[in-house]
Amino acid sequence: MPILFINLLVGLAVDDIKGMQESAGINRLALRVELTLTVEEYLPLWLRKSLIVGRHTIYPNKKLGIIKHLLYNVLGILRSDSAENIKNALNAPPAPIEEVQQQNQALARRVDDLCSSVETLSEQNERLLAVVSALAESQGVASHVSGIPPSSPAHSLKPAPGSTSRGRSPSALSEKTTSFI
Repeated sequence: MPILFINLLVGLAVDDIKGMQESAGINRLALRVELTLTVEEYLPLWLRKSLIVGRHTIYPNKKLGIIKHLLYNVLGILRSDSAENIKNALNAPPAPIEEVQQQNQALARRVDDLCSSVETLSEQNERLLAVVSALAESQGVASHVSGIPPSSPAHSLKPAPGSTSRGRSPSALSEKTTSFI
């Protein structure tokens, strides 16, 4: 059971990190806007007014000069692959709804399988805890297993006074523990 809780906590931490990254991206954009506005405030008014573009008209069929024509041809050759990629992406057929529904059904089956696996692991964990508490009770040892309720008989068991652990006397145990401290 503790492993399951640790896995759940790790999952929550990953989700928290993802949320923090998203909010950090938004904060970064907000800081960029604030910086831009602050820099604009320090510019003189005449410069700010000259940099504002009220309207810009593009004439696509306008004849180009010789220099611009050469530049567009050279840049056009360099950008031909990206233009083809854009055309292919725009002309690609959208994914059919049936495909998406099949993917959703597969994911739903996977989630159901994982839920049943978690339930099976939980049942196995409960059985293991019962076995451990029964062993602790039969050996007469206090159980410190997490998941055993304090009211269970395993928690009330204490070693008998003067009993030794693996053939050592209680004083030898205390000497050994004090030597490590």
